[in-house]
Amino acid sequence: MGDSSTVVVGQRLGRVQDYVAGDGTYVRNGMIISSVLGKKAVEETTETGQKVLDSWCDTPFIDFEIGAV
Repeated sequence: MGDSSTVVVGQRLGRVQDYVAGDGTYVRNGMIISSVLGKKAVEETTETGQKVLDSWCDTPFIDFEIGAV
């Protein structure tokens, strides 16, 4: 994976002209936006050579236990 910076929900990651929206993202008004709090990843697909933008969280930031409150 390429770039691995921290991102927040709703953060603009790139334009659809430059990237393909991947896991943990959505598209609004031509922009790829993060849908999770975590890390940004830029991957190059082998089939088309296009760059894919993903955002992911490998460790939950808040861990709730049912009945703990």
